[in-house]
Amino acid sequence: MYLSAPSSYMSAADPRVFGDRETVVEDASTGRAYTPQDYDRLFTDAGLPWAKAIADYYIGFVRFTDPADFPNVDVYAEKGSGIDTVVGARLNDLSVGQVVDASTQFFTRDGDVNEEDITNDAPLAWQAMP
Repeated sequence: MYLSAPSSYMSAADPRVFGDRETVVEDASTGRAYTPQDYDRLFTDAGLPWAKAIADYYIGFVRFTDPADFPNVDVYAEKGSGIDTVVGARLNDLSVGQVVDASTQFFTRDGDVNEEDITNDAPLAWQAMP
């Protein structure tokens, strides 16, 4: 279900913003780590070309990035609690259907449980806007 739901991809880290700054999936069977910018390789390596087609359409779904699209933007950064935010997980392999359990290793960043430090710093991008 998650593989075909557009919301799974809409909430994924946008490769244009997050690049290779965090690991979102690590394949324990190969040692390969995948960052947001590697999502196409992740789906290829997992044998999920149909999911890649969905991801290509929905990841980075915010298409309005021109400063004119954001008049009077509030640039006050509301910093989070500092509680670690989960940004990824180490999987046994890239097979579908793995269940999260007590042995699942997660990757985290500083944040507020919901958003990580990269997202919480996003208002800095708008400071120079008139």
